[in-house]
Amino acid sequence: MRPERNVVSLLRLPSLWLLLALGVVQIAAPLVRGGSSDSPGLPVLSAYLLILVGSILVMGRRPYFRWIAIVLTLPIVGIGFGVLFPDVGRRDLVIGAFAIPLLGLVSWSVLEHAFQGARVDLDRILASAAVFLLLAQWWGGVFALVEWLAPGSFERSVDGPPLLWGELVYFSGVSLTTLGYGDILPSGPLARSLAGLEAMSGLFFMAVIVARFAGRIGLESQDS
Repeated sequence: MRPERNVVSLLRLPSLWLLLALGVVQIAAPLVRGGSSDSPGLPVLSAYLLILVGSILVMGRRPYFRWIAIVLTLPIVGIGFGVLFPDVGRRDLVIGAFAIPLLGLVSWSVLEHAFQGARVDLDRILASAAVFLLLAQWWGGVFALVEWLAPGSFERSVDGPPLLWGELVYFSGVSLTTLGYGDILPSGPLARSLAGLEAMSGLFFMAVIVARFAGRIGLESQDS
């Protein structure tokens, strides 16, 4: 097969675009400053739109998930652009209330896509990687919600300003991979429990994915 055909085939993979959009969120979130309200800002909200488009492309088994995702996404965009909910003090809380179930819905849909079928191909491998990033961002939203409801649940290892949503997404990614740099610490009881639960969920997810794909590859080898 010609190289250009390989590139075209790669670009047709919906999981690739979803993974790229999630990568934008994971990398850009700690860099975003939301001004007085410390909201994620327009760049991150735009990346959420990419997540929605990518999720629609991969959600072939449950079409009604598309409408649910749209219903959850529209308020996030409206609030982020200041069209809806002018109360700046509670804007992040309302965004999180829609973003957490949205990310959960997309995670479930992409996981179904990765596990369906009997073959292990690049699309399903990329979908599994996308689910891992979705889990990191879902937990980041949960941590941000906890911090909003109970300020001081997460703190820096050195004195600094209050933690922003993007920094908790970064902390979530570090915790899910069990790296634990120590620059952000869960100080509250609930925060510590959730951080430990996230670390265990990351290990469990990687174990399930490896076992699932290894089993499929073994069956394919036997069939051939």
